[in-house]
Amino acid sequence: MAQIYILDIKKGVNEDICRDFFPERYEKSKKFIKNEDKLRSYGVAVLLKTLLGIDESDMEYGEYGKPYSSKLGKFFSISHSGDYCVLAVSHNNIGVDIEKINPTRIGVAKRVFTTSEMNCLKDNEISNFFKIWTMKECLSKAVGKGINLDFKEVDTLPLLEGKSQTIEDKTFYGNCKAFKNYIVSICTESVSERMEITETNI
Repeated sequence: MAQIYILDIKKGVNEDICRDFFPERYEKSKKFIKNEDKLRSYGVAVLLKTLLGIDESDMEYGEYGKPYSSKLGKFFSISHSGDYCVLAVSHNNIGVDIEKINPTRIGVAKRVFTTSEMNCLKDNEISNFFKIWTMKECLSKAVGKGINLDFKEVDTLPLLEGKSQTIEDKTFYGNCKAFKNYIVSICTESVSERMEITETNI
């Protein structure tokens, strides 16, 4: 089972944790103009330190920047949007994405969706857009390529239909849930991976 921890930045995040245990992240956050951006950056640090017990010195990065820690013995993935930061933890390779539902973002679909994904938007356009978008994002994280994965070449509909998708000789499975006015999706290499969402106030 994939554990999904969601932290509401409006309810307070501990800036000191980011400053003390993730100094590089903290310094970068100082450059953000909007306070919400700073809070989301702090929130990620809080989740990693409080729930996983790791700090900046424990962080390692794959070829395309995917974060991991050999110290843990399990996989994790992070994401944030709007008022929330999300941490996904699993014994299987995992990617997570959360997106606030905002209809103004739908225009990006023409640039990054496949033909079948575009056709899917004809039914329940807004909901389906964010399901597809979050699945592309979390798949790119699970693959380990992030923005280097060509979204236009990857069809996520099989993942949203409970089927598998094979990329670079690895087979992935997806899961998607609504959370308030957000969509949360995960992508893993385990067919039986379920999502258990826990709101946490640290």
